[in-house]
Amino acid sequence: MKKIISTEKKPIKMWLDDIEENTLGQAKNLANLPFVFKHIAIMPDSHYGYGMPIGGIMATQKVIVPNAVGSDIGCGMCAVKTSLTKIDTETLKKIMGEIRQAVPVGFKKHNEEQSYSLMPDFSGIKIDRPIIYEGFDNALKSLGTLGSGNHFIEIQKGSDGFIWIMIHSGSRNLGLQVAKHYNQKAIEINEKYFSSVAKEQELAFLPLDSKEGDSYVKEMNYCVEFALVNRELMMERVKNIFWHILGKESVPIGFAPMINIAHNYAVLENHCSTCIDNQSNDNPLHELLSDDETVSKAQDSLNGYRPFVHSCGGLLLKKEDSVLKISPSLIDALEQMTHMFYSLTQGPALKHNHLSSLNLCECESFSEIDKALNISENKFGLGFSHLFGVEKDYRKWDRILGRIFLGFSAYKINCRINKDTHSISQVMVHRKGATKATEDTVGIIPGSQGTKSYIVQGKGNPDSFNSCSHGAGRKMGRKQAQRELNLEEEIKKLDEQGIIHGIRGIKQLDEAPGSYKDIDEVMANQTDLAEIKVELTPLGCIKG
Repeated sequence: MKKIISTEKKPIKMWLDDIEENTLGQAKNLANLPFVFKHIAIMPDSHYGYGMPIGGIMATQKVIVPNAVGSDIGCGMCAVKTSLTKIDTETLKKIMGEIRQAVPVGFKKHNEEQSYSLMPDFSGIKIDRPIIYEGFDNALKSLGTLGSGNHFIEIQKGSDGFIWIMIHSGSRNLGLQVAKHYNQKAIEINEKYFSSVAKEQELAFLPLDSKEGDSYVKEMNYCVEFALVNRELMMERVKNIFWHILGKESVPIGFAPMINIAHNYAVLENHCSTCIDNQSNDNPLHELLSDDETVSKAQDSLNGYRPFVHSCGGLLLKKEDSVLKISPSLIDALEQMTHMFYSLTQGPALKHNHLSSLNLCECESFSEIDKALNISENKFGLGFSHLFGVEKDYRKWDRILGRIFLGFSAYKINCRINKDTHSISQVMVHRKGATKATEDTVGIIPGSQGTKSYIVQGKGNPDSFNSCSHGAGRKMGRKQAQRELNLEEEIKKLDEQGIIHGIRGIKQLDEAPGSYKDIDEVMANQTDLAEIKVELTPLGCIKG
């Protein structure tokens, strides 16, 4: 996180240094809404949107805000790793040529309806005159189409050595119609009941327990499912093209399971205000410790492991289904870290340390270990304060040390252990141009067609409501880009990298690399939200 703005009713937590004045104004409008839970989170790719900034996350209580979801409901990314390790330019051009024939782009759609069986099931949507019914026939022809604007199909080379396929697309016109209809309903309801939310802010809301709120949630979820099916169908057709062209050359090819992540939606989630407050209070000391060389040395050996007291009285270190073998170098690193605490003016009072009690596990059954861990948790919590002999502020240091070695999952575990004293709320998390980034979520953060994209692993940061950015984010409006960017320079940037692209005239400058923020800076600003697993370099890009 880069900064916190505390001038409004709720804090605004920001993962960028520079934000446009109009975008900041929208964030402040959000922070003053009466139903906001804890704070507003603004991602490093954030820019101006309708009502709520794109790249914003807002958790609300008892209401949903259509403009905080966005008009392209369910828009998102998918990516597939192929078994190919290289692809020559001529073959790539053939593949891209066939993709253009198979996948309509822009405002185009299929001449014929696609298979009805591919559409998401709507039998459970029991509402009067749903918007998705009215748009169903059009959706059947739009299924498997890319759309316009920033939507794309890109062939990439991964830092893992493999060729990847990536697609960015949404719910086509179906999501737009649902968004428009329910935003208008929200405006009417807010006016009828004298809502304190100003109409000009474009943040009209629907109560979740209202007929309209319930209907919007159901239709929104349908659009999220439709957007996924749309991406899946395009991906299958692109894979078939790879098979068709490379099969003629007798090149074997396989495909890994598809990664999918949406970035325009709202969903009910449980979030703990106690954990969010604890993290905010822990941040200064965590930063102080993280900068210390002795801590880094201990992290290298102990990362991901939890200490706990075994029935024999000794301490064990467990990570998933393994128990760490204790080495002299690990003991040395941990003892150095213990001594370092004494030099901290704000450090814990250490009565003794238990490093000499560390034992190898002699249990044959991991069920015995898990049982011992559960018993240990009830008495020692995460176990880190016990390991290092912390006596004063035991619980606080248990969290901070846990965060050093376990990441943000320390708060999740701490919350589970202390659930009776923690304040957990079910809230509606709106992610508009933002993606889920829990620790078990593999996500996708695209750049522009001239920069790298990334496969990432979430870190589960409570401050961002377990979210991260959805891309590079625009730094220029479309018309501005067409006016101000130099056509020859933008083409040259792509040509020099050997990227096959479709920029031919001023009209395409709205999607030129120069119209987007620096993806390297965006990624650097969110290292506490997501970890890069694979870097993807563009080879060829088809824009909507």
